[in-house]
Amino acid sequence: MLEQLEQAIREKLKRAGWTAMRALLADPSEEPAEDEVRRIEDAMRSLAAKGEVALWKLTYKYDDLAMMAVSRPDMDLGADLEQRGAWATAERVPLETDQKDA
Repeated sequence: MLEQLEQAIREKLKRAGWTAMRALLADPSEEPAEDEVRRIEDAMRSLAAKGEVALWKLTYKYDDLAMMAVSRPDMDLGADLEQRGAWATAERVPLETDQKDA
C-alpha cells in the first residue's frame, strides 16, 4: 500500500510539481477516514525522508483548514501559490517535525 501511494504521489509531481493530501483520497468530495489520511501522510513523509519531495503545510486562506502537501524538492510551493494568488498558503515543514495536524 505504501509503495502504491508513493507511486501515485510521484505521478502527480510529474504533472503539477506538487500535490496535497486531499488529491490522493479515494473520494476527495467526502470527509476522509483518519486511517486513510494517516496512510497518505506516511507515504509523503517516507518520500521526504528519501529526499524525493519537500513537505509543506497547506492552509486554506478562508477557513484555516490545514493539510499536508508535497512538492518537488526544488520548488518553493509557498512562493508559487502567492504569485498565482491562490486560495491557500504553504509553509515548509522541516523533516524532523512530525506534522500530525497538517
